[in-house]
Amino acid sequence: MAELQQHSNNSHFPILFSFSVFSRPSSLPVGSGYEVLIQKFLSLYGDQIDIHRKFVIQLFSEEWGQYIDLPKSFAVAEKCKLRLVPLQMTMTTLGNLTPATTVFFCCDMQERFRPAIKYFGDIISVGQRLVSVLLVLNFKGQTILFTYCVDPCQAALLSLFPA
Repeated sequence: MAELQQHSNNSHFPILFSFSVFSRPSSLPVGSGYEVLIQKFLSLYGDQIDIHRKFVIQLFSEEWGQYIDLPKSFAVAEKCKLRLVPLQMTMTTLGNLTPATTVFFCCDMQERFRPAIKYFGDIISVGQRLVSVLLVLNFKGQTILFTYCVDPCQAALLSLFPA
């Protein structure tokens, strides 16, 4: 603790960083902002933080006697207690796929080529399963529908993205 008090004399302030049931004291320079706080939380608790979830940083308010959401414009100006809180809403993932980083392309076969394509039914089935991935990811991106899609895939895509 003496180390933290010594830092405050060198334009650093002691900060208690809490996550889950853990709390670790550290210090940051005066004026450190939101991004520096995030990096500090990651350096302290990186192995315990699920990066697929959304979080909010909260500051303990003496005035209110409880934690309050930290504004993005916050800058360290005094000794404080902060905690990183996961939001209740989890971000759906499917392996390495996340809605924010996924682009969906579905190329389907034309029905008139069915006799010439071996495993045509399997190809259609895979296309329908890919469309179901969109439901799991709650996909809200842009799509372009082609008029030559086989009816089952076309119907599935249209149910997700009505014209």
